[in-house]
Amino acid sequence: MSSKGHTSSRATRGIYPAKEGASRTLLIADRKIPRCARDEELTVVRKAPSDQAGFTLVEVIVVLAILGIVTAVTVPSLMKLSRQDDLTDSANAVAAVLRNARMAALVRAISVSAVIDPAGRKYVVSAESDEAPVILAQGTFHLAPEVRLVTDRPRIRFSFGPLGSGDPDSVAVVGGEGTAIVGFTRWSGEVYVRADR
Repeated sequence: MSSKGHTSSRATRGIYPAKEGASRTLLIADRKIPRCARDEELTVVRKAPSDQAGFTLVEVIVVLAILGIVTAVTVPSLMKLSRQDDLTDSANAVAAVLRNARMAALVRAISVSAVIDPAGRKYVVSAESDEAPVILAQGTFHLAPEVRLVTDRPRIRFSFGPLGSGDPDSVAVVGGEGTAIVGFTRWSGEVYVRADR
């Protein structure tokens, strides 16, 4: 074999002869690869399975410890957020009844009242008429178990005039993480939900 002829062809393919005197070893991409002694073909030697890339037990334990710490820190915050969402959802449910009552007063150009029973979590929306009030809507608030409605009276009446304004009042929606006040303004009749934490 002419080493000069093979060297140029090997150099173009990325195969280089090793140091002089080591005729059975070639460097392929800067790695020593021994030649097979029997038929002079190139043989690739693989590393033992224990040397293959992967994660050590220590690395896995460190990652699991970090995940445990992150979980321990974030879960209480997520639980608090869930409770706040229950409070917000409950306050928005009360506000939706009041907004619908105001909208009915504006659309029909009549006086409409919404009566809320905090203890029973019930409401009745009725339109004023000459004979008897006409019930427009009634139902039960589907509030979270720890949320309750609080007022200073057993029933609270929200009255909206034909222009949407009325006599303001409010109801407190109390949950484990705070209180939200639901009511409306006198002149505009705008229904609001204010956090009182």
